Amino acid sequence: MLEQPAESANPVPFQRVANSISAFPFHLRFNHLLIQSFPVNQSFQSFRFHTNQNVQGTTPLLDLSPLVNPEQGIAMLEINYLPVKIFQSAPHIAGSILQVYRLKLADHLLHSREWVLVVRYFPKTNEAKIVKILPISRLLITGRGNFLYRYAKIMEATAYYPGPECTGKYSTGFTFTGKKATRGIVAVDPRVIALGTMLYIEGYGHAEAADIGGAIRGNRIDLCFVTYREAKNYGRKNVKVYILE
Repeated sequence: MLEQPAESANPVPFQRVANSISAFPFHLRFNHLLIQSFPVNQSFQSFRFHTNQNVQGTTPLLDLSPLVNPEQGIAMLEINYLPVKIFQSAPHIAGSILQVYRLKLADHLLHSREWVLVVRYFPKTNEAKIVKILPISRLLITGRGNFLYRYAKIMEATAYYPGPECTGKYSTGFTFTGKKATRGIVAVDPRVIALGTMLYIEGYGHAEAADIGGAIRGNRIDLCFVTYREAKNYGRKNVKVYILE
């Protein structure tokens, strides 16, 4: 059984967050125990609670049984909505919503654990289920947004400009995959990184592997810039490349 905290049997109120993004409401389920929570909405996006009241009504249940054994005791559980975009590992399903949450819990010895949960919600059937569980270390927080990544590697980066100065007089301005060459498009060796893979590149930002190059072999990556001067000034350097979820 889950124990109520000595000071209060009620959930701690939501933390108000300005300009938060809407998230769907749900209750949490651990095996046969139901944990009632407040809905997550546009005014509040994180909550803590210590209760084992029965859940009533039509709010969808999110089963955390694969992660938590409530009979071992839970002193604190916290879920925070994360504005994270998912690219590859969770394909679009019509009528569903994908959202990402950070789950943190602690036992009575204050040993804490954290995960990132990718949750799919079906409004028509009012169902919510976890489609991916990742360690918290796979969450990449940057000034340009939050990302989940599969792995990271150090690569040798060069730069190019999609004009005749870099690509010759027959340059079309389009990539091998047919996309317009602009900032955010990079060339890779498809044997190392598959075309279509979404990346986050240290010092460059979010990008898509959408081109190839005769000199881009092995652990090399070529970054597209919108001006010849930017490409020339970039030079050659080793960068950390995150292969995104």
